[in-house]
Amino acid sequence: MRRTILLLALIFLIVWRAGAGAAEPVPEDFAFGMPLNVDAGGGLNVFILPATVYDALARADYGDLRVFNRAGQTMAHTLQIPAGERLPENWAEVAAFPLPEAAQASAAGNEIHIETRADGSIVHIRTLPPGPSQPVQIRHHILDLSQVNTPVDRLRVSLAPSHDGLTHLKVEAGEDLAHWHTVVTAAAVGTLNYLGHRLARSQVDLPRRPYTYLRLTWSSPLEAETLETVSVRKPPAQAPLSREELALSAREKQQENGRTYIYYDAAGHRPVDRIRIDLPLAGTLARISLVSRPDEASPWRHRYSGLAYHIAQDGVTLMSEPIHLSAVSDPHWRLEIQSDPGLQTRLPRLVLGWHPHRLVFTATDSGPFRLAYGSTRVPPANSHLDDLLRSLKHNRTVSDLPLARAGRPFELGGAKTLTVRSDAWKRYLLWASMIVAVGLIGGLALRLYGQVKRSGAEVGSEDE
Repeated sequence: MRRTILLLALIFLIVWRAGAGAAEPVPEDFAFGMPLNVDAGGGLNVFILPATVYDALARADYGDLRVFNRAGQTMAHTLQIPAGERLPENWAEVAAFPLPEAAQASAAGNEIHIETRADGSIVHIRTLPPGPSQPVQIRHHILDLSQVNTPVDRLRVSLAPSHDGLTHLKVEAGEDLAHWHTVVTAAAVGTLNYLGHRLARSQVDLPRRPYTYLRLTWSSPLEAETLETVSVRKPPAQAPLSREELALSAREKQQENGRTYIYYDAAGHRPVDRIRIDLPLAGTLARISLVSRPDEASPWRHRYSGLAYHIAQDGVTLMSEPIHLSAVSDPHWRLEIQSDPGLQTRLPRLVLGWHPHRLVFTATDSGPFRLAYGSTRVPPANSHLDDLLRSLKHNRTVSDLPLARAGRPFELGGAKTLTVRSDAWKRYLLWASMIVAVGLIGGLALRLYGQVKRSGAEVGSEDE
């Protein structure tokens, strides 16, 4: 009986060891490491994940990442993707003063007179009128931003519906209406009818800063009433969030039923929220569909359908706008092109863009700390930091936390930690142990039943 009980205890110990979760990870369970230095311990610190970390992450949930202190203990951490790009846009309409083609946009010129107030705002612009048989052709517009008083980062022009076609727009900035410097060399604006599709472009990105005056120069003169309104966008007060990009070349191309399927692979898992399709050949316009998946065994999930184009016409080049997504961490992408004009040999690239995660971790001392990342052998970490961050006051956010500084990456466990280990032997051992244990328990129960039965028989014989 004692031997049976000891055997059962040993079996249950084996079952528990085989079925229990992995022990707390150690740095050598991860492929790579990176030193993290903090200015002061005893609180929360934040670290912006660089591209090298994403290259090695094996889990779509970012669970193969830990922060260790100098004693090798794991520090509580959480990951956050910064938000804020979808704030309501603040546009301000500005006055646009046309300059006929013959006029020179200079305050000192003989053909133009610009009158301004003491605050710099333009009152009016007078130019020599054209001859009686000459139609008014506008080559330049001067924009008065003297009253905006904040940085701007985008220009929006509204052209009359009667205007058809694209034109190049050059943008210059000046402080005194006499000296100008170029801020945008050439941008395409207007509308274009191409292969039955109507493409429109009305916005131009500007270097983010305050401006007093802007001068627009059109590659082709406009009629007097073509430009209806001009607005500038005031960006949010906070600095723009950092972005990363990764350009992917095609891995494989397949054709089926008149459609082209192009496959792309990205190492690691990035929170991709913007994709640009770079078509190498001008004169390309195709209806496309974009799908992705986390691994080779999972089904494809639809991400986008629409037009991709690269058009050059009359000296104007027009490229399709980036695709905006909710954050997607899938590394496998497939581009379906329903029409394939000229893409047989030169395949498009996918340019993935994302805001890096902000890693928030507890710094129990002054460090140094170590970020370990990349593993197929560890479970995701459990942390209550999210609850703590939600309890922070509104005026103290993650961006207010001290920023940790990274050192040079180094190898820890190496590439072997990124290979998937088979745990089938654990399952076989677990089932075998359970079967043996059930058999032993059944045998023990039969033996006890026999002993009880014999004891009852002996008692009955004694009573007789």
